[in-house]
Amino acid sequence: MFIFYLQVKFEVNLNKIYLQVKSTTKFHKVYTQTHYNKNKIYSYHKPYTACISKGKPHKKYEFGNKIGLSITAKSLIITSIRSFKGNPHDSKTIEPVLNGHIQYTGSIPEELIFERDGRGKKQIRETKICIPGKLLKRDNAYQRRKKFRRRAAIEPVIGHLKKDFRMIVNYLWDEDSPLINAMLAATGWNLKKMMEKLKKEFFVPGFFHLIKDWVYQKFFAKTNKSSLKFSF
Repeated sequence: MFIFYLQVKFEVNLNKIYLQVKSTTKFHKVYTQTHYNKNKIYSYHKPYTACISKGKPHKKYEFGNKIGLSITAKSLIITSIRSFKGNPHDSKTIEPVLNGHIQYTGSIPEELIFERDGRGKKQIRETKICIPGKLLKRDNAYQRRKKFRRRAAIEPVIGHLKKDFRMIVNYLWDEDSPLINAMLAATGWNLKKMMEKLKKEFFVPGFFHLIKDWVYQKFFAKTNKSSLKFSF
């Protein structure tokens, strides 16, 4: 019993030493890093935070994790969402998102419309990657406007995910927390779209009045009408 106590005590002390050394090493890296170092630590408590250059005039740099997602063209359902470590080029994020779409839906899309930052890949397996570029004289009206106009619908979806579904701030912990936070936000968005579809199909105009009349005829037909109050 005494030997077992010493063994447990020794293992606990080793874990504490390991945590202290790990914390000291991270502190030393933060203290000694310069402007020209790579893989810098921007957040001490979340060292997986990356510096992302967006090129916006009002906000040149953003700190966080890059998220890639795919949505359907008409229903705007999120079919795949992925989180990436560091700051990879946008062209390298297409294939993981496409693999997630195939995994979750079981179907291979014929065409995928991406933004201009994803130049470099024209086709991944059976899927054609379409990126808006310089218009040619031989292009028809569909190629000029309608084909890439629908891609702009993803911007308000991202805005709703950040503001309404709390994807803009990650309160979770660990390196997998950005992906978990993004998947929770995407799940809330898909549930909202599903409820809107159910509302259009089942909750037709006058539906609540029919329920009110049925409840009155079923349970309160013999009671005084003045004592009943319905609020829908």
